[in-house]
Amino acid sequence: MKKHVPVKGDYLDIGCGFGSVLYFFKKDGWKVNGLELSADLANHVISSLNIPVDVCNFLHYKNTKQFDLVSLRHVLEHLPDSNAAMIKISELLKKNGFAHFEFPNISSVSHRTQECGTGLGD
Repeated sequence: MKKHVPVKGDYLDIGCGFGSVLYFFKKDGWKVNGLELSADLANHVISSLNIPVDVCNFLHYKNTKQFDLVSLRHVLEHLPDSNAAMIKISELLKKNGFAHFEFPNISSVSHRTQECGTGLGD
């Protein structure tokens, strides 16, 4: 991110899981927040990393705070309405803010083996 985002500011990780990305951003000087569907994962991040995480469906997230960077890593492909997600993300971004998306590589060996059994001698 350091190459692409010129300032350290407010960061929101949607679908933060165990909070590893939030941990590294916080360690690098960002103000971090997470969103997570799983209350268990959110509680883990809150208690072990001392990072705020809201438990909610991203599309129903109500917040007036805006962020310099919002990320969705392997999340967008699971949402029922990608247009609504893009609108929601734009509302969460500060002017000149950045959005970071990651998607699974469906051409990868690991993805093909998950889809077709082991891929070894099938």
